[in-house]
Amino acid sequence: MKRNFDNEMKLEFISKSANEAFARIAVAAFVSQLDPTIEELADIKTAVSEAVTNCIIHGYEDKQGIVKIKAKLKQNKEGKYRLRMVTIKDMAEILGISTTTVSNVIHGKTNQVSQKTVERVEKLLEEYEYVPNISARNLANNSSGIIGMAIKGRKDRCDNLIANSFFGNLVSAIEAEIRARGYFLMLYISDDVNELMRYVSTWNVDGLILLGMLHDDFARIKSKYKKPAVLIDSYAPRNVADYVNVGLDDEQACYDMAKYLLENGHRKIAFLADNMEGVDYQRYMGFLRAMHDHGLETNEDNLIMIHPGILERRSNMQEIYEKSKNYTAFMCCSDYYAVMLIIMTIAQWAFGGDATHYVFCQLIATVFTIPSMLPFYRQGQALAGIAKQPFGISRERICHALFAAGIMACFGISLNNLISMMKLTEISMGYQQANTDFYGSTIGMEILCLAVFTPILEELVFRGILFGRLKDMLSKPFAVGISALIFAAVHVNIVQFIYALILGVVLALLMDRAGNVYASMIGHMTANFIAVVRTETHWLDFSVRGDAVSWIFSLVVLGAGIVLMWRYLSDRKTIA
Repeated sequence: MKRNFDNEMKLEFISKSANEAFARIAVAAFVSQLDPTIEELADIKTAVSEAVTNCIIHGYEDKQGIVKIKAKLKQNKEGKYRLRMVTIKDMAEILGISTTTVSNVIHGKTNQVSQKTVERVEKLLEEYEYVPNISARNLANNSSGIIGMAIKGRKDRCDNLIANSFFGNLVSAIEAEIRARGYFLMLYISDDVNELMRYVSTWNVDGLILLGMLHDDFARIKSKYKKPAVLIDSYAPRNVADYVNVGLDDEQACYDMAKYLLENGHRKIAFLADNMEGVDYQRYMGFLRAMHDHGLETNEDNLIMIHPGILERRSNMQEIYEKSKNYTAFMCCSDYYAVMLIIMTIAQWAFGGDATHYVFCQLIATVFTIPSMLPFYRQGQALAGIAKQPFGISRERICHALFAAGIMACFGISLNNLISMMKLTEISMGYQQANTDFYGSTIGMEILCLAVFTPILEELVFRGILFGRLKDMLSKPFAVGISALIFAAVHVNIVQFIYALILGVVLALLMDRAGNVYASMIGHMTANFIAVVRTETHWLDFSVRGDAVSWIFSLVVLGAGIVLMWRYLSDRKTIA
């Protein structure tokens, strides 16, 4: 069934980011015939903007193409355009049939409807992209069609529960099963059970799933909520009757694990947990039962508690590592803590040093984070209209790299000298702690982490993504200044703030001059490499003694950096 539209438009343009605003305005002007509200018009503009941007970035990633937009308007029988969704009544009028017939086809009740009529209705549904009114359908069925899910979180352990792989995958799997059966999921997360009770008691849902409940949490919720409820991985008191919990037998599982260790000759076994509630308590009970069945006594030394707070965890893990030398086996309440302990052990064994675990973990973090940052950097390039250049070696890039390395070497050496001679390092406890963390490992590990991977990651984030987007929205001086301030702020202490602020300005200008982030990466690597080597070898100690020679040397090096920077930025023929 072919329908004729009263008004329509077609728009074609080259896949350049500059055309996104044009497309947005053009479609908005066409839609203005519908007399939309400001909110409706804003939604339409956003949809067009996102669609066009996705076409440019993902559809024509490395080449130019044509983006096409088609819009159609149809008047109702009163001769007016409408923005609202088509209804069953509208479609019945269009087809000349009853609303009951249209409703029966929508809901699969086609026994009393001819095949020809079914096809006509289905074709119209597809044409209008009809979506049933859920509220009306549920009212007719005396059902909400919604399954509620309430999760008790732990802010001291995880700021974003859904970001946790276990909870994220669990919620995703539950939602998929609920949707497959024609229902919808309503989700609420809070670490306050009273807040959960208030909201859950008002929900008009057909059933409730509860996750992470402890002690009497379920009993309190059950007193307010009378519809069917299922617990997942929860621990209700034994005196609560008629409840269903989907979970593991944690006590028996840990009993079997401890039994396995004992049968393999281990007698000095420690249990690592972060609390004595719920799952941790159940698992600890299994551990104790296995130790008792093998005639072994346990005391407080067998239970090692880890602080769940993020700020406390690092020092606490170092303490645990020291205690681990007294045991031949560890049972950990979670795989997360087990992995942390393994990483720390490997780092200490392979590289040594009191603070190696910090550098080692930083190295691992940067290695895994860098690939995830690359798509955002490329997207930023596309939105800013920067031509993407494949990574490779050319004479031009070598020149950019040499200038960047020379400039940052001069600035890095001189600024470190001046800050040290002005005694700023002595008044900043944060800087002293950072130095202990950074330079407590082997020089090889420090170079790999601090002078290679960290500069790559930081340049992708602060120059490639942040500065690139700011430059697209603001004037260059403002973009340089704001990106440098943010870069400095994340270094926390006053010494590194001053140092990073100046270098942040220089690095942003290097990237702007080179047209890509590779020059600033080389410069950042150079500065960090010199900092690591001079700290570990003391080869520049003569320049920080505070005498006249030290000051003259530092100022001359700083001047050389400024001259080199001016030459690089102002003389375009230098690179050509």
